[in-house]
Amino acid sequence: RPFPFRSSPLSELSVSAPGDYPDPAGALSFFLLETQDLQYHSNGRAKHSNSPKVFPMIENRSVPPNTILPHIVYPDVAQAIAWLTKVFGFTEHYRYGDPANGAQLHLGNAWIMVAQVRDGRGTPAQLGAHTQSLTIFVEALGAHFERARAANAKIVEDLHQTEYGELQYAAEDFAGHHWLFSRHARDVSPAEWGARIAQPAYRLALLPRPRFCYCEIPAQDVHHCAAF
Repeated sequence: RPFPFRSSPLSELSVSAPGDYPDPAGALSFFLLETQDLQYHSNGRAKHSNSPKVFPMIENRSVPPNTILPHIVYPDVAQAIAWLTKVFGFTEHYRYGDPANGAQLHLGNAWIMVAQVRDGRGTPAQLGAHTQSLTIFVEALGAHFERARAANAKIVEDLHQTEYGELQYAAEDFAGHHWLFSRHARDVSPAEWGARIAQPAYRLALLPRPRFCYCEIPAQDVHHCAAF
């Protein structure tokens, strides 16, 4: 029968009972990705916490998923926190030092560390050279682009779709760091735009664990079972 749920973000547990969806078998159905950050109603039904949502995105074979924690240096950590939260919409997780000389922030499921400039470390603006480009995947990309532009971020590439299937724009922050904000627009094989594939990347093997699980469990009392 048709899959009963909408696409679910991470950190979400959706439970359906016979009154929620037509189910002649009267089975308990649930869709589980990860269960951290969940809270529960008194009847045992799962509800969302106030944590920022991680929106589902399509996959694009030309841009595989990766997990990385970049460390980015700034001349003033407190200024960097204020700028990144206001202009790019990051959320501060923590800062350390007094005055602050380091911090951790995130935008959805993309996490970064912010560090203070010191000997041997400089920003692109101080060095007078492009040092790296950071790509952050954002589902509501159009709204993110308008937010950054309204906050007077330096837009170096307008919102556009690339030949390899990404909708993206590029901006520089006040320290000269180059940022790409992107969303998968199409699933494109690298071979379609001229890349030579050395070894195929199998999508299932690249997905983070635990992977999603969809089960149907017969139950005499569905709500009691869900509460348990």
